[in-house]
Amino acid sequence: MGSDPRKLRVVHCPVNTAGVPWANVQALRARGVDARLVVFNRYALHSEADWSLERRGGLVRRQAMQWSVLARLLPTTDVFHFYFGLTLVPQSLQFPLLRAARATSPLPGEAGNG
Repeated sequence: MGSDPRKLRVVHCPVNTAGVPWANVQALRARGVDARLVVFNRYALHSEADWSLERRGGLVRRQAMQWSVLARLLPTTDVFHFYFGLTLVPQSLQFPLLRAARATSPLPGEAGNG
């Protein structure tokens, strides 16, 4: 996932409902932003994504995968944008981690979140 360190690095996740997140990523890219879409699973109708986790298995397995993905994305992401109140890991842990890592994201209920 190499990127230009001079560009703002944005990750949209974890779904591509109605293709809206993908359209937002494409619009950001057109403006020179290093934007990516990471989804839990590709949808049949809107399968566009830069990275699909293809989550399978029980809760523990899915959470382990999601924590691994968050750890991989944190050092290479300036801004996270989450849709429909869904996050990579539990919100009560994720948002403090994002603040500690100085990545930004609208908090639940703030403008621009889903």
